[in-house]
Amino acid sequence: MKVKFTIPTYVQKVARILSKEGYDVYLVGGAIRDIVMGKTPHDFDLATNALPDEMLELFPKAVSTGAKFGTVIALVADVEGENKEVEVTTFRSEAEYIDGRWPSKVEFVNDLDKDL
Repeated sequence: MKVKFTIPTYVQKVARILSKEGYDVYLVGGAIRDIVMGKTPHDFDLATNALPDEMLELFPKAVSTGAKFGTVIALVADVEGENKEVEVTTFRSEAEYIDGRWPSKVEFVNDLDKDL
C-alpha cells in the first residue's frame, strides 16, 4: 500500500525550527493513523527532545498547556497568514495512570525509544 500525503507547511515550519536548533522531531499521534487510513488529518502532533522551556523560547506565540507533562502548543502562521496550532510534546516516560488519563509521574527523556 502506497500512501501519499503532504504535511502542511505550518507543521513543517515547526519541525524545521526544532530541527535547525538541533532537536529531534517526529510526527506522531492521530495524524499518522489518519494518513495510513487514507483520511485527511485535521490536527498535528509532534514529539521532540526539546524541553517545554526550550520550546517556549523557540516559539514566541506558544502556549504552555501542559508543561509538567511536556506539552506546548506552538502557534504558527499558515500560507494564508492564519495562526494554526501544533501540539509539541517532549519525549517522556510515564508512571502508572491513576485516573485513566493522567500519569502519576512524568520524566522527560532524550530518546524517542524511551518514550514508546
